[in-house]
Amino acid sequence: MATDQEKAVIVGGVAAGAGALLLGRKAAGGSTPPPPPPGEDPELALLRQIIAAIKDSNVKLDDLKKAVDIIAGFYRNSATIQIAGDVCPAIDTPYNLPDMQVPDGMELMVMAWPGNAIGSLIYVSYSASGATNLNQVWPLVPGAVYPMRVQNAREVYVATNVPTSRWAMTAETIRR
Repeated sequence: MATDQEKAVIVGGVAAGAGALLLGRKAAGGSTPPPPPPGEDPELALLRQIIAAIKDSNVKLDDLKKAVDIIAGFYRNSATIQIAGDVCPAIDTPYNLPDMQVPDGMELMVMAWPGNAIGSLIYVSYSASGATNLNQVWPLVPGAVYPMRVQNAREVYVATNVPTSRWAMTAETIRR
């Protein structure tokens, strides 16, 4: 699985390659791009030239964006969603979320149940020890949601300050 940084490099490479290809086509047609105006950043000038070349070509921008999104791992729509939830029966006790795969490009959404008691919090953390340490949690008031980039819900722990507080989680599945 590619990291966000690797995806950014791929997208940048695709964009640079597309720009170079389009500029090459333009140059092959006999016209050369004008030099940047005095004082303009050369990279900004190159970007302007790439935009002009794209406008002059037959490339459909929507098709190019869809291709880049697919390469970068962004998916347009979900096929279904997965949902689970449970109760934290005791206070200051970490509970590991159940096994649920989260597809690349999707987020796990952890929610404090809206019907929880006033003043109750669901503490969300990446570790069991962190779930009971107020310096390492994301506290959720009833109805609040916290999005997390994880591969599996088992990487997340929850705890509460009020017994029998409920939590829920959901993740989309990808449509290919």
